[in-house]
Amino acid sequence: MSKIGYYVHHQGDGHRQRAIAIASNAPESFTIIGTNLKNRTNGLSCVDLPDDNLTGVERNEHLLSTHYTPLGEPLITQRMKKIADWIADNNPCLMVVDVSVEVAMLARLFSVPVIYVRLTGSRFDPAHMDAFLAAEALLCPFSQQLELDEVPSWIKQKCYYFANLTPNISSLATTQANNIVVLLGAGGHEFKLENLIDLAYQLSNWDINVLGIVENNNNFNLPQNLHLNGWVENYANYIEKAAVIVGAAGDGVLANVLNFKKPYICVPQKRAFGEQIEKAKSLKKLGIEVIFDLNQVNWHSLILTTIAKGPIITKIDDNSTAYDAAKMILNIAKRKL
Repeated sequence: MSKIGYYVHHQGDGHRQRAIAIASNAPESFTIIGTNLKNRTNGLSCVDLPDDNLTGVERNEHLLSTHYTPLGEPLITQRMKKIADWIADNNPCLMVVDVSVEVAMLARLFSVPVIYVRLTGSRFDPAHMDAFLAAEALLCPFSQQLELDEVPSWIKQKCYYFANLTPNISSLATTQANNIVVLLGAGGHEFKLENLIDLAYQLSNWDINVLGIVENNNNFNLPQNLHLNGWVENYANYIEKAAVIVGAAGDGVLANVLNFKKPYICVPQKRAFGEQIEKAKSLKKLGIEVIFDLNQVNWHSLILTTIAKGPIITKIDDNSTAYDAAKMILNIAKRKL
C-alpha cells in the first residue's frame, strides 16, 4: 500500500500519542509528521519539522482561509518545504491531519485526499469549514455522546467517532484506596500550586500524585501527601493505582480515563474555539463532575460524590479503539488507490 502521512500538531502531547496509538496498528503504512518527534514515535517512521510556535509574530488572524500564516518567517518556510518534499517524494494515497487547516489545504493542493481530525468546540469559522468540506472524512477523537447539537448535519455525516484512542499499555498496578492522580496537560493548565496545596490539605489522608509540570515559584512548603512527579514515562502505573483521576477535558485524558475505567473529575483548560469548555459542559450533562473554578472547591464532598458515581465508562458507552480508527483510515486509503 502507498504511504499515509499523519501530521500531528505540537500543542500538548495528545496529538502525538493519538498518532502513535493509531499508526502502531499498521506501522508499514504510516509516516508521522510533526515537531520534536525524533526518538519519540515508538520506532514509527517520522519526519521531524522545525518548530513554528513563534512568539511576537503577526498571525494574520484577519484572513478567512487560514488560522496561522505569519509572513517572512524562515522556520515556517522550511517546515512547509519538508512537508511538501515528503509528499512529492512518497506520493501518499492519503494524509491524516491532526490538526492544521493550513497543512490540510497544502495536501489538497498537492492533490492528496485528507482525513481531518476534528476536535470539539465552536469550530465553525470559514477556515475550519473549508477543511471539513475538503476532507474525505472527519476523525473525531471523542464519543458521539459529546457531540454538539449545533454541528451541521453535513459535518456529522462525515464523522467517525473514537473515544478510546490510547496506546496499548500494560500495567500490573492495582487500584489503591485514597490515591488521587492529577493529570496536568502539556499545553497549559488551570492549576496553580496553591490549588494543589489546598487539595492536599483538604484531603490530608489521601496521596495526591501530580503528573505534569507545575511551577513552585514561591518555594512553598509542600504537604507530605502532595507529590509533584513532573513528566513520567510510566504514567500508566500511576493512573492504574488511582482511585480517582482529576484532569483536563482533553481527548487524551478522557481516553485514558475510559481505558483504565476510572472515576473522573473534569477541570477544563482554556483552549482555542472553547474546545474543552464545550466538552466539559457535555460531560456535566452526562452526570460527570466538572470544576469550572478551582478557587472554591469542597474536595472532600466532591471526591465522595465522584467515587459513588463510579467509572465514567458507565456514562460514556463507547469502546472504539485506535485499532478501529486505523481500520477506518486504511479502508479509506484503499478506496483512494
